[in-house]
Amino acid sequence: MSKRAVRVNQGCPSCGKKQRHNEGYPNHLCSECAAKVTDKKGRPIGFSNVEKVTTSRKKVTIHVGGAHGYYQDSGAPYRGTDCYAGGLRCRVEEAHFGGIVIKPESRK
Repeated sequence: MSKRAVRVNQGCPSCGKKQRHNEGYPNHLCSECAAKVTDKKGRPIGFSNVEKVTTSRKKVTIHVGGAHGYYQDSGAPYRGTDCYAGGLRCRVEEAHFGGIVIKPESRK
């Protein structure tokens, strides 16, 4: 009889919504909460691991890795990896296989 790993759903640390288990990031925000993160003052920010660079001719999107933040209302760069989700202080990092993952600094 073979043993199979039991996969359980995990809850989002911000809203509690059940999401698929992720072995590498067991305490990450759900996509809905990640889309609503703000800076310390409540201004909406977003993150990506690509960066828009303006040359003298046009805007070019290039992959540069890491977590690059921007203000959602203006597109201006957000310098930092800290953010807030429902009052929960979080950190952003580049996921192991690309993309972005947002995790709380501590549980509620």
